[in-house]
Amino acid sequence: MTIDEALRADLYKKGLARIVSDKKILAGEPVFRGTRLSVRHVGGMRLNGEPTERILGDYPDLSAEDVEFAALYTTANPAPGRARATARR
Repeated sequence: MTIDEALRADLYKKGLARIVSDKKILAGEPVFRGTRLSVRHVGGMRLNGEPTERILGDYPDLSAEDVEFAALYTTANPAPGRARATARR
């Protein structure tokens, strides 16, 4: 395992301790503890190019580490549902 992989694994492990899934909150969608803020929503924003600083401006209760964790989580745990249709030629 490279240093980068080890750092990402550590970030992921720490981040998992910060999230909860409760059917009473967003129908069980994983959220940051103490919020109704979806981990996948934050991760999707980051993966779509939104700068961490801008996300933190909108969600000051999060840390930069939370935002980076959310991006990792979203990549590793895509939202359930139908697969996207591929373009046909």
